[in-house]
Amino acid sequence: MTHVPIRTCVGCRQRAPKDDLIRCVYDGPSESIVVDPHRRHAGRGAWLHPVETCVIRAIKSRAFTRALKLGNNGSLTAFDEVALLRLKELSHPVRKSRTADE
Repeated sequence: MTHVPIRTCVGCRQRAPKDDLIRCVYDGPSESIVVDPHRRHAGRGAWLHPVETCVIRAIKSRAFTRALKLGNNGSLTAFDEVALLRLKELSHPVRKSRTADE
């Protein structure tokens, strides 16, 4: 049996296989949080379910700032929120909410 890496969603704090989550990283030059669909960007990543509820929870609770260890410089801008809410551009199918059978 093959080992499946497990990550924790910063929105709902539930653990899931990393293939079920999207990875976001802080991009220093643009000073914004960006989606890393290929999981290749350098640096610390924050993992998130590709559902609207998890994205909204992560933004409201400032989970990205903590997970990416951004300190006081890491407040989300309106641009970051819009980018994260564009779930259709992510590499996973869009779902409105998570269900128990996932």
